[in-house]
Amino acid sequence: MTGIIGSGFGIYGYLPAVLLEDENVCLLEKARDNFLRRTELANFKSKIIWIKNLKLFLNQIDTLILSVPPLYQSGILNKSLDYSHIKNIILEKPIAPSPEKSINILNKLKDLNKNFRIGYSFLYTQWYESLNNQFENRKIDERYDLRIVWNFKAHHYKNNLGNWKRYYSQGGSVIRFYGIQLIAVLASLKFNEIVESKIIELSKDDIPYWKSTSKDVLGNVCHLQIDTDSTEEKFEILLFKKQLGLELLFSLKTNSPFNYQENTFQNLDSRIPILNKLYNNLKKKNLDENEFNQYQSINYLWSSYESFTSFKFEDIN
Repeated sequence: MTGIIGSGFGIYGYLPAVLLEDENVCLLEKARDNFLRRTELANFKSKIIWIKNLKLFLNQIDTLILSVPPLYQSGILNKSLDYSHIKNIILEKPIAPSPEKSINILNKLKDLNKNFRIGYSFLYTQWYESLNNQFENRKIDERYDLRIVWNFKAHHYKNNLGNWKRYYSQGGSVIRFYGIQLIAVLASLKFNEIVESKIIELSKDDIPYWKSTSKDVLGNVCHLQIDTDSTEEKFEILLFKKQLGLELLFSLKTNSPFNYQENTFQNLDSRIPILNKLYNNLKKKNLDENEFNQYQSINYLWSSYESFTSFKFEDIN
């Protein structure tokens, strides 16, 4: 039995994704009100087993999905590790508020022989598969120039909210909550050497803008820009091959990283097919050494970016 902890994305994202595969899912009673407010989820009502407290919940399940703020994720995870029958775990990103704590959590999961996955959803998109194929099939002497721009206005800026996703110290902000998805992409493509990393701060803990350049050992270069307080919605990936000039190999221009997806779920979250892939991957096989190392490489690259970046206001326009 799979159980989900989280009354936001856990309900409108993970719950439908799990119920594409399973007959039932467990939720904690305290999430009931939030579920009932999501009228688009009414068809799933009969498939939910409501459990009144965490102890009973953890006794009931063998697969745990955590979709809670990073400040709380490690505490709930530690409690679940006392239950040896819980073999499979999905963690949301960022795993913890800092890369160092995230590294320690993954090492602990490995030591306990837990099968786990992390919600780096960009790695399950169709555009990532196409992009990765370009890098895997390139000739050894070819040099690439990758450019990624992601501009949007985050919910907390639209509505002037002071929630955790806004604040760097809580595992939020442009790098830790949003940028971590693209750090996962860069780590997978082996862009591990940082050339430049700059931010704009609204305050010490509120960082909406990040710009970076990185390269791999062959000299391929990636330019990345994320603006989470933008007046435009834009997600653009351009991959060029460097010759005498620049030859365009791959282009994606849309307003969201998830628009380039097949989605047959009317009125439901566009990420559900991706979460379903993640869930199926978890249930079909145990995490191997290469996959674990890949996850840790994301944390190490994240740590490198934070060490390299000057966390003070800079006018980079």
